[in-house]
Amino acid sequence: MHFELDIRTMLVLAALLRVVQAVAMGMTWLAHRNHPPARLWALGSTITAAGILLIAERGAFGSPAAVFASNVLLLAGGWVFHAGIVASTGQRPHWRAGWAAVGLACVASAYGNWIAQEVNIRIGVLGVAFSLLFGYVIFYCLRCQGPRTRGSYRLLALVLLVQALVSAWSASDALARGIEGPLAGGLPIRVLLVNAVLNTTLVTALLILGTSQGLQEKLEVLAAQDPLTGALNRRAFEIAMDAEWARAARHDRTLSCLVLDADHFKQLNDTLGHATGDQALVAVADAMRAALRKQDLLSRFGGEEFIALLPETTEVQALGVAERIRESVAGLSFGIDGVQLTISIGVVQASPKQGGTWRDMLQTGDAALYAAKKAGRNRSVMASSVPALARA
Repeated sequence: MHFELDIRTMLVLAALLRVVQAVAMGMTWLAHRNHPPARLWALGSTITAAGILLIAERGAFGSPAAVFASNVLLLAGGWVFHAGIVASTGQRPHWRAGWAAVGLACVASAYGNWIAQEVNIRIGVLGVAFSLLFGYVIFYCLRCQGPRTRGSYRLLALVLLVQALVSAWSASDALARGIEGPLAGGLPIRVLLVNAVLNTTLVTALLILGTSQGLQEKLEVLAAQDPLTGALNRRAFEIAMDAEWARAARHDRTLSCLVLDADHFKQLNDTLGHATGDQALVAVADAMRAALRKQDLLSRFGGEEFIALLPETTEVQALGVAERIRESVAGLSFGIDGVQLTISIGVVQASPKQGGTWRDMLQTGDAALYAAKKAGRNRSVMASSVPALARA
């Protein structure tokens, strides 16, 4: 009886911690309504707490229906909570497959409850189900690549791995040797409950930390991006340019830059409206992104002016990129009255180790852009091909 009371006490403590977890997650969701996973955490914790309390209530074990209900609550609450973790990593939970797995586990639990009437089958089913669930969530935690959240989700994966191993151990022990009473059990059951109590606190802390870090990442992205085109804004580009220029100077590498401007953009805006003008700018940014590499930098530097930095690229190579962008944009159509969107591009190369600054490079690229405009627009001009610019 003393051992049974000890198990029941741990169950009640685990349920209370789940209630606290539900409150903490609910408050997190109320504070950050744009973070839906917190709502799933709060709901999942509440359902799980109800299932644990139902197990801990001695009178409930006289009713097979109550026992089955507790198992259903544990499985459903666990799935909702851990689906929220998957959602918080930026992935979409497999809702249909998850609920199908919960339903299958409930059927197996019902078999152990009413047909076989074996406690060990019920415990084994729960252990196997949660081991698989933890493995599923661990996979997505390890895939989280956010610069700030990556560490938190790696640690969360470790905590869940411990839970998965303990759940598998308790399941194999229950299925192998059987358990005589619903609140009795050997060492694996006790370790499972102690682990559940300790890890509830750890998981809560890590999820709140991950939420804070994820929101900080989003704020940093919003602060660095042009809201219309998604390209870097001017301030973020200048910071990135400082780093790229220093890196190129240190390793004696060449940089090239494209300075791009939409031709007759004011006429397009005045003729077709600002909404179409915005669509045109987005299309230009998309065309540039399609032609650029992952390591290249793209910025909206002004109203209709864009700048792209191409590390370790010669001027001739950069000209090829510029021409692909120009031809792509020239093939776009934005409306009526013969208004056609074209772009002019200045192409410039620099070797930072030889001196100068990246602002000098942009100034030369801007002059090459002016030469392209003066030559008739809808063309790309290399700074080295313009004698005055080459001398400068």
